[in-house]
Amino acid sequence: MAGILMMLAFSGCKVGKGLSVGPEGSFLGIPVEIGSNETPGTPSENLRAGSVLSEKQPKAVETQVAVHDETPKPLQVTERDVNPVQQVRFAKPVEISAAEPFPQLQENTWVKNLKPQSGHWRWTNTKMEELLILPEPYRPNFEAFLAAETNALIRANAAIVSAQEKSASEALSAALLDSIHSAALPLNMRSAAIEAYASLDSTTGEDLLQIFDTYFEKTDSGKSNPGKPELVLELLNDLPDKVPLSSSYYAKPLEGRNEKIRLAVLKLWRDADPADRTLQLPDAVAGCVRDRVPAIRAAAVETLAKWKHPQAFASLESALRDPTANVRCAAIHGLGLLNTQESVQLLLPMRNNPSSPVRASTASALFEAGNFDALYRMADDEDAKVRCITAAALAKSENDHGEQIARKYLRDPSPDVQNAMLEAIFDWNAARAYPIYLEAMDSGLTRSRITAAKLLTRRWPEMAAYDFQPEVKTDKSREALKAIHALFQRDVLPSLEDNMEMEFVSVESHSDTTLRQVLSLLETYRDAQDRETCVQIESRLINLGKNLVPVFEEISAGGIPIPESLYVTVLPKVDPMFERLAKFRAKEAASRREAATRLQEDAKYKVLSPLVYSCLKMQLLQENDDIVQIRLWELVNRQMGMKAVEKNDVFREFAHQLAEHSFAQSSPELHRRACEYLKKNGTSADVGYLITELQSSTPSVIRAALQAIRVLGNADQTELVRPYLTHPQTLIVIDAAMTLHHWGVSIGTDTLQRLTHSGDRMTRLAIVQSIRDTNDPTLSFLLIQMLDEPGSIRSEALDTLPGLTGKNIAAPQELVGMPVEERVLRWKKCPVP
Repeated sequence: MAGILMMLAFSGCKVGKGLSVGPEGSFLGIPVEIGSNETPGTPSENLRAGSVLSEKQPKAVETQVAVHDETPKPLQVTERDVNPVQQVRFAKPVEISAAEPFPQLQENTWVKNLKPQSGHWRWTNTKMEELLILPEPYRPNFEAFLAAETNALIRANAAIVSAQEKSASEALSAALLDSIHSAALPLNMRSAAIEAYASLDSTTGEDLLQIFDTYFEKTDSGKSNPGKPELVLELLNDLPDKVPLSSSYYAKPLEGRNEKIRLAVLKLWRDADPADRTLQLPDAVAGCVRDRVPAIRAAAVETLAKWKHPQAFASLESALRDPTANVRCAAIHGLGLLNTQESVQLLLPMRNNPSSPVRASTASALFEAGNFDALYRMADDEDAKVRCITAAALAKSENDHGEQIARKYLRDPSPDVQNAMLEAIFDWNAARAYPIYLEAMDSGLTRSRITAAKLLTRRWPEMAAYDFQPEVKTDKSREALKAIHALFQRDVLPSLEDNMEMEFVSVESHSDTTLRQVLSLLETYRDAQDRETCVQIESRLINLGKNLVPVFEEISAGGIPIPESLYVTVLPKVDPMFERLAKFRAKEAASRREAATRLQEDAKYKVLSPLVYSCLKMQLLQENDDIVQIRLWELVNRQMGMKAVEKNDVFREFAHQLAEHSFAQSSPELHRRACEYLKKNGTSADVGYLITELQSSTPSVIRAALQAIRVLGNADQTELVRPYLTHPQTLIVIDAAMTLHHWGVSIGTDTLQRLTHSGDRMTRLAIVQSIRDTNDPTLSFLLIQMLDEPGSIRSEALDTLPGLTGKNIAAPQELVGMPVEERVLRWKKCPVP
């Protein structure tokens, strides 16, 4: 219909009301008149439906308009020049009558939109657009049909469109209810009516539940009634807006017989937020892992993992052996959602699985778990989907390693991988991102040039002046790119601090006068004996606005402490960062958790200022919520990946204080994270904490403590570590043996050799991975011994040996086509430490 109107507009037709075509001067039921682009008059003045042109018009020539099968009739066209774009005019609305309804309202043309967008309707009528494109005064009066029309189909169409047009009345609500319960209508129409009815402000949750009870399956006196599953499915889409998920109505369908309904309810729980303490996962979800339908089993294991259900890990382990590939992939994804030490250990061997979908699911799970170190070991995977996931993870890793991978992907043969990388680094510091974008703008792939130019222009608008055309590589585009490079080198690069990590930057510079003024106010503040004086000083400090923060930072860096009360009374009023930090003082754990999450986002690509960490240090000792502390650990780990953090002494003090505080909590996960931090950043003075952690009942904590002791301790602790060589957990035995070997204690080396020969396949793989992680070249001989092992053990050993020994058995170009057996043979002949 839109095309018809456009055609008429360009031909100079004026469009009016009506829906018949014939010699009376109408087109598809819309009266038309050929005329000039004159000022519109009233509808009655401009057109007379079914009439011919006025006799007062100038002499005309004939033209013909052929419509459908009707005989072309001459229409009058003036000899005046017709403007290329003629105005479209509408006749007055045709009177609505039951005898001549609009044809569109009589058709069942409702279709399902399989991919609804936020704010759009799931159910739409393509034919109805022919009426809705008309201006408001000339559309059918849909609500008038609700009172006059008796045809159920027409009433339903009119009612649904009225609701979508945001109309509201008791008559509309009643008409929609009639349509929902009308057996004369097809189910898709009734489903559309449910959606429209649920959208009305006057519709309550109880109203929808009443419909749910009417059409949900029933079993009475041994007889089953399947109800209307299609209507129930639509209700499950609409109920959450009116009925909270805590209602028992969302648990009941999990045990129903209709598999589509069971799956729909599972997806509601899977997509819900486990942090919502008003919700409790129904027990029936755990039973769905044994459902006969693979899609339901897949959704169930993912839901259990997301909600950290007690049965989650066991269900995921079992699902990894499911006969259906989709369920196995869902279980892999669930391991990432669960994100425990044990679940990640199950994921790591799957990185080398021969199945591409399994490796892609593993990469996605590692991304979900935030285990980017393990994910980046898949950066060279032969499957482009895996590399795309790795590329997307670069958004979380702005560091030297991340930049190395990004530059590697500049030469990736897959346009999808290059594009994913370019999108991922958009928020990186300009010193890292701009050169990569500039290099991509010279790529041989058109898509990469276009994406890089678009993203760089968004961040650096000055580049647009050079009119770089990425679609085709021409002399003009090369000259423009050359000029952009010169501009970057001259104007941008010198202003980027160290051309590396983004450090915290003061909002504005301050004068020595301001510094002296603030120092004087702080001295008076500390000596003040009355609250009134303090309030006056706080007010004066607040008046300095955002300039106060860099002054406080300089004062604090000079060794002069900022009074704690000012972090509460002044800083939140001059800087949004400290306004968010103030939420760490809230009594509600949910508020503190939100503050921790926001802080993580703030710290994504820059080192937070010492003033921020001073504030966190003051509040940490009062924190007792495990989730808040875990998010603070994630903040620490993110910041540790940035080179500029080395200059932030207060950050290191905070991180060490967080470790000490974690050891005082009951959560094993906090103990494990504290041990891992000390492994990389502790000193010999911290060994006492780690020795205490060896007494933990949690294997993951013992392992983290052993690995940290290996780095910070020495042979004096041999007798404390030796008992763990006989621990029932094999991974703990390996960590103890690696620790003793590192200290030069022979029993550790002997134990590793014994496990290499007598251990099962998983034990040998764990040894290879431990050797890789510790990067100890003195254990290269064990890797050589395991080159005869099949699958992932040999693959891991071959990948580890070059980095471990500092050499390779052939040049890179020769290795590309070299068979695995030849590589193994050469390593066996190669002398190693």
